[in-house]
Amino acid sequence: MFLTFDGVKKLNRRTGNIFLGVMPIAKLKLLKMDTIEVQTSNNDLVIIIYDVLVNYSIDELMVTNPILQFILPAADDTDEYPVLFVPRNNYLPNYCETGLMECEIFSLLIEKSDKLSANSTKLLTINSLQDILKRFNTLQIIDEEWPLLKERLVDYIKTLVSTYPHLGYLPVSERRNFKSISVADASFAWDFYFRFFIDSWSNTTTIVIPELSKEFHYENWVGDFFSRNNPFWSKYVGKRGKFLINAADREFIYQIWREWMKGA
Repeated sequence: MFLTFDGVKKLNRRTGNIFLGVMPIAKLKLLKMDTIEVQTSNNDLVIIIYDVLVNYSIDELMVTNPILQFILPAADDTDEYPVLFVPRNNYLPNYCETGLMECEIFSLLIEKSDKLSANSTKLLTINSLQDILKRFNTLQIIDEEWPLLKERLVDYIKTLVSTYPHLGYLPVSERRNFKSISVADASFAWDFYFRFFIDSWSNTTTIVIPELSKEFHYENWVGDFFSRNNPFWSKYVGKRGKFLINAADREFIYQIWREWMKGA
């Protein structure tokens, strides 16, 4: 299905073809677009997700298969609203991020600036989280399943944090003590937790929580996988004790960890 929208401006964004316009509710109703979140409305902004950008010239936008993220606001037909157009192939991570940041026990762990301080109670910068969530672009999922995916992702994170409190908020002194003995709260570990969710979703919609307390066996050592005493990590630690893990290393380590978790 092709639809054309006028009075639209392309935004200067590094993430791709994102557009903004202003339209009356009556015009949006006439388009009779399907909706992803049929139980939720956004009274400040109308978000339209599209498949393919067919054409954009001056202020006219043509796209395929546009769909509303939320139901339209309950407003007078003449009321105008800002309308944001985002490409579907980049939007699922943003959609998941919104759900996660609405979850207080998780949003408390996210630093909005680009860097974590040594005395921070945060575990991830927003940029690190967004990089991790890009993995959701690999999911083969229909629009109607997006709300269920977000709901189960949030439930998964809540359960993970409640089961393993060291992944939740800790005061500065406790967080520093934990970091001195484990990397279970490091950004690469969080990448593993999110990938584990994605792998579980890909195989079944029944979500499994990784058993982080399961003992890991390596050579003659037995203990927690993420323990700094685990000799497995020795080849990935630099002279100052900082972990040096590139993309290939991360993939290799994740596969080992995932296989260990699958046997739990």
